[in-house]
Amino acid sequence: MRWTSFWNPGVRGDLGLATDEAALGWVARDPDAAILHLYRFDPPAVVIGYHQDPRAEADLRACAARGVEVHRRLTGGGSILMGPGQLGLALALPRSAVSTAGGFGPVFEALSGGIIDALRRHGVESVLRPKNDLAVDGRKICGVGAYTDADGMLLFHASTLVDVDFDLMLEVLHIPEAKHRDKFVAHAREGMTTLCEQVGRQVPVEDFAAAVEDGYRRSLGVHLERGELDPLRREDVERLAAARYRDPGWLHLGGRPGAQFTQVARKTRGGMVVVRCWQERGRVRELQLRGDFFAERGVVEAIERALRGATAGEARERVAAVLPPDDLWLVTADDVATLVRDALTAEGVEGGRNATACFLPGR
Repeated sequence: MRWTSFWNPGVRGDLGLATDEAALGWVARDPDAAILHLYRFDPPAVVIGYHQDPRAEADLRACAARGVEVHRRLTGGGSILMGPGQLGLALALPRSAVSTAGGFGPVFEALSGGIIDALRRHGVESVLRPKNDLAVDGRKICGVGAYTDADGMLLFHASTLVDVDFDLMLEVLHIPEAKHRDKFVAHAREGMTTLCEQVGRQVPVEDFAAAVEDGYRRSLGVHLERGELDPLRREDVERLAAARYRDPGWLHLGGRPGAQFTQVARKTRGGMVVVRCWQERGRVRELQLRGDFFAERGVVEAIERALRGATAGEARERVAAVLPPDDLWLVTADDVATLVRDALTAEGVEGGRNATACFLPGR
């Protein structure tokens, strides 16, 4: 397999994410290729997971005031502030190149090796911990995620904290109200670290990007060459950026179909799952599944459609009927049925927040 990397030293969020997605199409047309996209965002951007609500994850007013963009990515997981101090990584390759038996865990284990190697070359030992973190002495330094498409392609995402504007992160991501803020902020600072903190000096992001390229050469034994996007590929990127990543409909995917709804959350093996339910006479009128879990495209939408009109007693059977045969999602029919039952009996709310940011501790 031929590996090509592209280094984007300062890219807008819409163009960076569009490059990640476009790479899936480039690999689909040439399945003997793998594409590694390495980048920094400039200006900074809050990037939410595919199944998240931007209003729950980001303080949209603070983002606008600070010039911080807000984008939705293809992969699941939690929200994060991506800025000049973080190395963004997207690796596109055929799904058949990596085992997905038992969920995305084997994918994370196999494809995190280049980052782990690069950190080790800087004298920093990290380990992969459930469900999708690289940690140094228990403190998160990198978050990873994955996505598979209908053409059999796989996208692996990662964000490594070479450095971070921690104060800006806390300003633009939703965190608890004032009563618990100080305790939460202290917990958050203790729960994460950066490469610069670990080595006690500044590390240029571009140097770490080159170390990651070498890390994949060593960890996977691949031949990787750095390239440049040609004009045709740049056109692909611009088309995707305009059609999807600059479209407010993509950012606010699945907006609320009415103000009054019930909301419940449950921590599952696959991550936090939030159910928002609009009900009528004890049945689901409309339902949204949100959270920091990972799922193949179409799975969540199929479950949401299947549950329309369902009672609590019918939920499990309807979910089980549309779940795919593999175990990528790691959220069971019982998990969803329990949430639907609780949502149908909960009191209605006007809003509510269940923020699930990548680098901030769980709520």
